[in-house]
Amino acid sequence: MNLFNELKRRNVFRVGLVYLATGWLIAQVASLVAQWVGLPALFMQLLLLVLAIGFPLALVIAWLFELTPDGLKRTSEVDEATSIRPVTGRKLDRILIGVLALVVVALLADRFVFQRPVTAPQQAAAPAVATDQASIAVLPFANLSDDKQQDYFADGLSEELLNQLARLKDLRVIGRTSSFAFKGKNEDLRTIAKTLGVNHLLEGSVRKSGDDVRITAQLIRADDGSHVWSRTYDRKLDDVFAIQDDISMSVADALQVTLGVGELTQIPGMTRDAAAYDEFLQANAILSASGVVDAGSTEAGIGHLEKAVAIDPKFAVAWLKLSQVYGTVGAGVIAGNMPDAQKKAQEALERARVLAPDSPFVLEVPATITAAAGHWQDSEAQFAKAREAAKKYSLDRQVEVDYAQILLRTGRAREALAIAESVQAGDPLDRNVNMTLMVAYALTGNNTAAFAIADKGMATDGIKDDFLFKTEAALIALGSRDETQIERRLAAIRTTTVSAGSQATTSQNISSRLGGLRNDPQAALALIRREAPKMQTFDIVPSSSWANYFGDPSLALSLFRRAPRGVQIGLLIHIWLPLYADMRKLPAFKDLVRDLGLVDYWRSTGKWNDFCHPVGDKDFECE
Repeated sequence: MNLFNELKRRNVFRVGLVYLATGWLIAQVASLVAQWVGLPALFMQLLLLVLAIGFPLALVIAWLFELTPDGLKRTSEVDEATSIRPVTGRKLDRILIGVLALVVVALLADRFVFQRPVTAPQQAAAPAVATDQASIAVLPFANLSDDKQQDYFADGLSEELLNQLARLKDLRVIGRTSSFAFKGKNEDLRTIAKTLGVNHLLEGSVRKSGDDVRITAQLIRADDGSHVWSRTYDRKLDDVFAIQDDISMSVADALQVTLGVGELTQIPGMTRDAAAYDEFLQANAILSASGVVDAGSTEAGIGHLEKAVAIDPKFAVAWLKLSQVYGTVGAGVIAGNMPDAQKKAQEALERARVLAPDSPFVLEVPATITAAAGHWQDSEAQFAKAREAAKKYSLDRQVEVDYAQILLRTGRAREALAIAESVQAGDPLDRNVNMTLMVAYALTGNNTAAFAIADKGMATDGIKDDFLFKTEAALIALGSRDETQIERRLAAIRTTTVSAGSQATTSQNISSRLGGLRNDPQAALALIRREAPKMQTFDIVPSSSWANYFGDPSLALSLFRRAPRGVQIGLLIHIWLPLYADMRKLPAFKDLVRDLGLVDYWRSTGKWNDFCHPVGDKDFECE
């Protein structure tokens, strides 16, 4: 009790309380100032450390020293009779009350005043992420190799990391097309994150020399650009798969997300042989370099794929890619002179099926083939298997958008729209996804959203000046009968530079000639009829579209009928556009959809589309 009374007599308690209150007030003011001027976190850490050290020193000084009229003196040297402690104590009480009042005022200001100017800018600057879920975009790793032709390796590494991270539960990963849209650009990381709607970015670099490789990876927090995790690997090329595993596991650990089903890297049919992997990456780079691949590029890509499967005969992903390339050559979709291409495509597909029977991409191939042949019910069953497998391996985006396109062909636009919107959220700049979404909006009557997608396609570098977006937007505009939109969309087509002799040139010429006759429908229809006998397959869509616009749906249907069956199935998406509404009411239109197998499909599954409905047991109507 004597010690307690002495501490109280010497104002130690009062000094301690004043110090704590004042220290808290200083810390609060400093924290606000630090946020306003952008001081580093180290500033606050040092300030709190100084305040903590000062507290016991203040208590010791209060015990040892006393304030007198002659200044500060040691307590032992002051006569009790001349001490001013009682007066000092009363002054300290007043100071303490004043400090406590300031604390209350500061608390109220912090709650109702100071938080407003701080919180609002933070919200404005934050990435446009829909939820608090951990999300990431893998930016293409920079190629720092002396050989600039090694870009394919850096891109391949980035894509494989993306695929691995997509298998992590609780992590939303942006698709390849959207992430790679920023390749080679000096964009601010926060701008990229806001565009893609993510809260983290993974970037890095690759330096490859012979069998040696140096890979640097950095996980970055999008809101402030700070590094969450970074590491440099100096390994042999054979260790590239282990590096990928390590990076993926480190990212998962840093973001505290859980691993997906099965071994992280085991996408069905992928190789673990570095040489085969390198050949596969080179083939992908060559075949993906352009939308139209010439014969030389096609043969070079096939050559690398043949080497890849020769090195690792169990490389099912390479066999499947080889099947796709041979198949497109055989069908004349891409350039190449290979009489036995279709046979080789089938042989490669069979190898892939044997090696990876549960691969979603292997399962999807027969689904798309049967749909292209008009066997819709079989395709539906096969797509169900492919979609289930894709979800298991977190590879469902591509399979889902392909399925959405099949739904659009059969007229199930609302279902396709829901799928396309979901996929687009994960890959907002993907050309194929955006085209699917654009058509789905148009078919469901939302032209505003469809035109917004088209305009985004024209402005975004990932799909800049894409002629397909412009022509599809023109078809939607023609159906809307909005002359302002029609003129705008036709102007976009007229001002686009296209390759001479290409399909785009034909579409551009037809749209320019017929668009100029909008005030003379009879002259336009006469021109279409006159040139109909010599029209090629790729003239059909623009010509039949204008025939509908000028009020002759019978002519439009006859043009459509001129195309081979396989092409008709491919063009089915267009006949559900509002522009073709009058054509769908013709009796001959019923024959078209019967011949394409759609009516049997609708009846057998009970899944009638958004534009046709049954009438009794044998008839139906479309609108």
